Amino acid sequence: MSEKPLGEWYGVDTDNSGSVFRLSLNGNNLSGPLPQQMGNLTELRILSLSNNKLRGQIPPELGSLVRLEYLALGGNEFSGIIPRELGQLTRLNKLDLGRNNLTGSIPASLGELVRMETLSLAGNNLTGIVPAELGNLLYLGTFFLSGNQLFGELPEEFTSLNQLFHFEFEQNLGLCAPLGADFQDWLTGVQNAQGPNCSPDQAISPPLQDIPSERDVLVAFYNSTGGRGWRNQENWLSNLPLNQWYGVRTDGRGHVRELQLASNKLDGRLPADLGHLPHLAHLQLRDNRLTGSIPAELGHASRLRTLNLSSNNLTSFVPPQLSNLQMLVSINFRGNQLTGPIPPELGSLSRLGELNLSDNSLSGPIPRELGNLPQLGYLYLEETNLAGTIPPELGNLAKLTQLSLSGNTLTGRIPAQLGNLSNLTILNLERNELTGPIPSSLGNLSQLQVLRLHDNQLNGPIPAELENLSELYHLFLYENQLRGNIPPELGNLASLLSLKVQNNQLSGPIPPELGNLPRLVLLDLA
Repeated sequence: MSEKPLGEWYGVDTDNSGSVFRLSLNGNNLSGPLPQQMGNLTELRILSLSNNKLRGQIPPELGSLVRLEYLALGGNEFSGIIPRELGQLTRLNKLDLGRNNLTGSIPASLGELVRMETLSLAGNNLTGIVPAELGNLLYLGTFFLSGNQLFGELPEEFTSLNQLFHFEFEQNLGLCAPLGADFQDWLTGVQNAQGPNCSPDQAISPPLQDIPSERDVLVAFYNSTGGRGWRNQENWLSNLPLNQWYGVRTDGRGHVRELQLASNKLDGRLPADLGHLPHLAHLQLRDNRLTGSIPAELGHASRLRTLNLSSNNLTSFVPPQLSNLQMLVSINFRGNQLTGPIPPELGSLSRLGELNLSDNSLSGPIPRELGNLPQLGYLYLEETNLAGTIPPELGNLAKLTQLSLSGNTLTGRIPAQLGNLSNLTILNLERNELTGPIPSSLGNLSQLQVLRLHDNQLNGPIPAELENLSELYHLFLYENQLRGNIPPELGNLASLLSLKVQNNQLSGPIPPELGNLPRLVLLDLA
């Protein structure tokens, strides 16, 4: 560190105004995490930090570097998922993330990088199918996917990549080139292409030795979950078509598409063979007596859209392999005995609309990567032993309507960024160990109907801005350390039914304006 101009520092170039536009420190023995403050270098065009010992997660804040044209982070020790925010770097023409320890799926948002010429994701632990959106990269010339755990057929959309001359996709978990004439003609035209063709009978799921038939999978499922004791087992194990077995629905070709066996007295473990149902879209097994772990092999069921295992007795971890399921719109594991952390890899599920992990025995913090879920409408993490702070990244969930984090041991302040959730109707943060003031930004939540902040250690005044919550029915602020007067502006909450602010350190008179609340049926100021 020196007092000299930044342009004289090794590896740093600045423009005429002194702003950093190039940072190049390849092979310079850098170590430790990459600071999120890198996202503040708004004039940066070249960031080249390859072949060092950088570790931790790639900061999503890099997505703020909208002038960036060259990003090289290959040959480090980065882990976690590829941030979907990198898809905001629309000027990028080279992206090298190869030779790290990255996990999860390839974000579809990378398909927004329409100026991309070189893309290297090789030598990681990436999983799932390759998103078809990468077929939008019409200027792509060099593309490396080898040495991961990707599977399935390459997207037919790749035939639009007419500039591609070097393409490597070998050494994966079954990633292969389709056998159709159009795709094969295109692949032949790629000057240097390295990777296998699909076999004639290869399915979307990864190749596994001795893959059982779908009938065999259901038989194994029946035996593993105490089929003889089910409430309804009509036609199971018979020779009738599978769609006549109780709770089984198939598509037009006879492939198992749905398994609907809620409240059916299933008792036992989920077999790993469930991952061998490549066309399965809906797995509904709530309210049974299932035990053991959730099979990681479910991550092979790449067409799965809804996964409901709630109200069972499942134990062990939430498998990070579920991040392979890029079609998922709903995960509900409420009311089990799951342990361990929430996998940050779930932040790559770009279609996920509901995540419910409430009433479990999880541990650790709420991953900030959950703020990367653009379609998430419902996030329930109640009574599940989580600790740490509430990630401000949750304020990025523009479609969120219900957020329930109650009954944990969350600490720190309520992030002001939650005031950005313009569609939120329910905010439950009660029974934690939150401190600091109530953010005035919560007054921006014009759709909010329920606000529960009670039983924390919040201090400071009640924000007068809460008067803007015209749809609010219930306001529960009791059992905190709030000070000052009760804002008379609360008398403007015409929809309010319940107001509870007892057991704080409030002072001053009771505002007569509270008498203006036409629908109020419960008022506790003790």
